[in-house]
Amino acid sequence: MKLDINEEAKLLLSVGTHRKRRPLCPVEVSKLIRRLIECGGTNICGPGATRSEIASKLGFKGREMVDRFLSLLSLPVTIQEMFGWEGMGDGKLTLSTGTELAKLQDEQDKEILAKVALEHNLTKKEVVSIVQLKLRNPSKTINE
Repeated sequence: MKLDINEEAKLLLSVGTHRKRRPLCPVEVSKLIRRLIECGGTNICGPGATRSEIASKLGFKGREMVDRFLSLLSLPVTIQEMFGWEGMGDGKLTLSTGTELAKLQDEQDKEILAKVALEHNLTKKEVVSIVQLKLRNPSKTINE
């Protein structure tokens, strides 16, 4: 289903800014970007638009940000609600943390690390280190 004008406006007001108040959370942005890719043909981009074209229309420097948002959708639904905008201090995980969690293969590892990161206010760098350790040692488990 194509984005309506209201969804397009909210999407544009939610990305490419450092405003504290944004109409959509990162996962909602991710879902709208996925719909743009699947349906296209909106005011933002035409049908068949590439990720790079969508990124350009949303004000991103490259398609990497589109890919980062989409990576949140590979996370378990149970933790998708844990994500907010960086720097808001709202007790939420950041998009950067979500991008790192998405690199893990095991759903349980994703959930455990998300909960630990939130509970202990882990930095992106700390999450990156844990993810790298897990990827190097797949037989090791992430414990709470």
